[in-house]
Amino acid sequence: RDDLKHVKWVIPTAKTRPCSANGLAYPLRFDIHQFRDLSMGPWDDEGILESVEAIHGLIRHEIEGYNIPPNRIVLAGLSQGSAMAVWSTLTFDYAPLAGTCALAGRLPAPDLLRPRLSKHVSEHYPFFVAHCEGDPTVPLRVGSERVVKFLREVVGVRNASRNNTGLEYMLLPGRLHFIVADPAVWTLVGNWLAKVIPKIAELPPPTTSVAIS
Repeated sequence: RDDLKHVKWVIPTAKTRPCSANGLAYPLRFDIHQFRDLSMGPWDDEGILESVEAIHGLIRHEIEGYNIPPNRIVLAGLSQGSAMAVWSTLTFDYAPLAGTCALAGRLPAPDLLRPRLSKHVSEHYPFFVAHCEGDPTVPLRVGSERVVKFLREVVGVRNASRNNTGLEYMLLPGRLHFIVADPAVWTLVGNWLAKVIPKIAELPPPTTSVAIS
């Protein structure tokens, strides 16, 4: 897309670790102890905090190593990546970022998160949250519904409006979990990105980083 050619994409890979719920080892941001109810613990606090610190390190590297302003950096993620994008945004104390895109995710360990909330996430911080209504892997009721509830009621983020940025929450038809397989989702995300990190003509590329967590 011409309106996103100024964007630098940073796509880290999660560390391979064993999953307690099924005994298999594969890339995970944090361990999953059970699949029965993804809204319940026990949570892998150590894995969550380790992943958040790694993502914060990537952000600082873009700021300090490439002179990317914090307000030109977006975090985005799918599934566990979505959870870590939200967690990393809400705990980043350096400066406010440009926005956060959370797709088909959930919010693990909310009680661990509450005392760590950053003062930099304002009521008009741009969040884009999307989820399929029939997601079989992360059901909507334990996924984005809880993410949005936390953002609104605990963090105090307001819905976006014509005059202000804020939370944009989109429910999609179907049963996809990996919703990025739908080209329409990429269009929606691209349109949102073009709004929160528009091209700035006077700055040489890259002017923006998007870290896909």
